[in-house]
Amino acid sequence: PVKYAAAADAFRNVRLSDGTDIVLAPGANLTSSFARNERKITSFHGVAYFKVAHNKARPFTIAFGSEKIRVVGTQFEVGAFDKHRAVAVAEGVVVVESKKEKKPVRISAGEQYRVNKAAPHGVVRKIPVSVVGSWRDGFLAFDNADVHSIVDRLNAFYGEEIFSASDDDWNDASFSGIVKLSDAAGTARSLAELFPIEAAPTDDGFVLNRKNSR
Repeated sequence: PVKYAAAADAFRNVRLSDGTDIVLAPGANLTSSFARNERKITSFHGVAYFKVAHNKARPFTIAFGSEKIRVVGTQFEVGAFDKHRAVAVAEGVVVVESKKEKKPVRISAGEQYRVNKAAPHGVVRKIPVSVVGSWRDGFLAFDNADVHSIVDRLNAFYGEEIFSASDDDWNDASFSGIVKLSDAAGTARSLAELFPIEAAPTDDGFVLNRKNSR
């Protein structure tokens, strides 16, 4: 087995021995184990974008909690955390196989499969292909975005409900700028430096307050 990890404040590009390219988001890690007739990611945590080299004779699988992602050759992103897992496809098709479900779930380009407390058996939804892996440049750009849009995009990137908005009146607030992505704490600092926002730590993440509102 070969292990790869990205630092908490940096992205990492990885090329596996079969030619598969992976972008690991800050804090992500995985373990690969390849054999003549199979390619396996035996453990994975965090967010990553995969561009899997086509090889029909050597199936590529990724451990996905109690499930497994199977792919021949395609491009997709995966988020795997303790309370939330998601896979979104930019090109091609991936299949999620579960011991709990008899029928595998096929996910095509422009679709996302999510598993969390609200959807323990998984749910598929449509998403724009353009947003899949858009974080690979290392930042998120906002143009007159409201705070709830910022929260949604950040949580989609981290794969968990890490950020939330306070009960402050945000109706007259919109934000434009480029937020550099890091681990959650680093991104919270970037938000506070760029926008009139305070990112207050909580037990589960950060709540965004209007500066001087508390």
